[in-house]
Amino acid sequence: MLDEINEINKFRIFLDDVFDKPIHELNFTLSEDEADPTIEELYSEIVKTCNEGRNIPDTINKILSKYKKSSQDVLDCLSSHQDKPEYICVLALFHYYNVGVKNVEDMYQLFQSASSNENVIATFFVGKCFDEGLSVRRNKSKAIELYKKAEETGNCAAAGYALGSYYYKQSKYNQAFGYLERSARGNNMMALNLLALCYQKSFGTSINKVEAFKSFLQAAKMGLPESQYRLGKCYEFAEGAKRDLEQALHWYQKAMDNEYQCYNDLERVKIAKNQELELNR
Repeated sequence: MLDEINEINKFRIFLDDVFDKPIHELNFTLSEDEADPTIEELYSEIVKTCNEGRNIPDTINKILSKYKKSSQDVLDCLSSHQDKPEYICVLALFHYYNVGVKNVEDMYQLFQSASSNENVIATFFVGKCFDEGLSVRRNKSKAIELYKKAEETGNCAAAGYALGSYYYKQSKYNQAFGYLERSARGNNMMALNLLALCYQKSFGTSINKVEAFKSFLQAAKMGLPESQYRLGKCYEFAEGAKRDLEQALHWYQKAMDNEYQCYNDLERVKIAKNQELELNR
């Protein structure tokens, strides 16, 4: 027994020399974040996805698959980090999108908690709760107030689109254009699409078919079916770009593949393309 104690003491002295301080003063504990990077990546990807107007559940499932985690694994980790607004926000989003759990009351309270700690995405979703009447009485004015707070204080492209589309539907195009333009700079594909329509129709700005084309192109490349369809029309009718039936056909087909119904447009271009081929023979 004495020999064992001596060996342990020798090992302690060795470690003290190696680390240049007594071993009991060293901290070898890994934080939860270092032990499991899933949550950090989940949050950053959700923020990006939300601001771009993409599908958040798809992003969540992709990250879970990447790290080979179940929704319950992540929920357990999130529940043990109630002091972090980012983690609280992700937990609330699991409730909102019914990923392994759904409790509307908990969801709203979680978003509120994260929002009170200056989490911009949570503030945006508190606005959505008021907008959609989830766990609170529907209140459009309160929703707009919260969207504005998220957009102004956090440069939240998702909130910018929510505001832009609201004012667009109200025919308040000058207000709509400003919000849509800022949201589009944040790569929100829905805002890009609506901004392009503003340029085409002179809503809140002067007609600019080239800018409309550029916005449709950016949103189409991001995968938005409506923009893919409208880009096809730009190529077919030479609106903001040189007439190109090959490109028109390509983008109409893309839109169709993404379940946007434009069969007649696709067939019309096929016929026109065949006629052009006949003339050039």
